[in-house]
Formats: sequence, C-alpha cells, structure tokens
Amino acid sequence: MKGPIFIFIIIIQIFATIGVFAADYVPLEPLPYYGYSLVPGESIVLSIYLESVFTFGISIAGIFAVTMIVIGGIQYITAYGNPGSVENAKNRITQALLGLLLAVGAWLILYTINPDLAKGNLTIPPVISSHGATGEW
Repeated sequence: MKGPIFIFIIIIQIFATIGVFAADYVPLEPLPYYGYSLVPGESIVLSIYLESVFTFGISIAGIFAVTMIVIGGIQYITAYGNPGSVENAKNRITQALLGLLLAVGAWLILYTINPDLAKGNLTIPPVISSHGATGEW
C-alpha cells in the first residue's frame, strides 16, 4: 500500500487515537492555523485542535499531490518512450490525483453532513437530565 491513500489511513488512525474524551488539550508547540494564536502551555478545546489538524492535513495533502503530479510529469517527459517509465509516471500522477480527490472528498463529506463540522464551529450543548442536573452522576 503506497502513496496518498496510505498517508490518509495514517491520518485517520491519528484522529482515532486522539479520541473525543479530552475536553482540553495542552499542545507542546503552536499549531499552524490561521485565526488562532495557540501558545505552548495554553489549554485549548479539542474542537479547535481537531480543526487545526484537519485544515493542516488537507493543506499538506494538496501540496503533496501537486508535488507528485509535477514529479510524475517530469518522469513522463524524460521517459523517451520507454513503456515501463511511461507507465510508472502515469501511475504516479493517477495516485496523486486519487489522494487529492480523497482529501477533498473527506472535507466535502463533513461539509455535507454539517458545515460546522468542516469549519470547527460545532458546539455540543450539555446534557440536561429530567432532574435539572447537567449530565453529572
């Protein structure tokens, strides 16, 4: 299993290991995201962290896809009609496009389900029991 699909599976496994049980997360380094100033040691909400990681992951997937398309194009140009090299270049370009389609598809699925999921603005109200308590036992 090679290429962008393997990277996407690793990203999904990272999201699965983060879990949804932590309310606050203290990053060791600031996250690369526009609009938030995350200082090391400052506690942040998990939704902001996941939004930052998701946006950064989509950006990195796009950069990798364009890089692999360029490498595949150079490989195609320098193949000089060698069928093995031409097939390898076409395969590289196809895999890069599939990886980009997968990354954009992940965003599109989240945006279709609920636009707040893709933007990171999802707020979950506290659970209120019939006795008026806020979800505590």
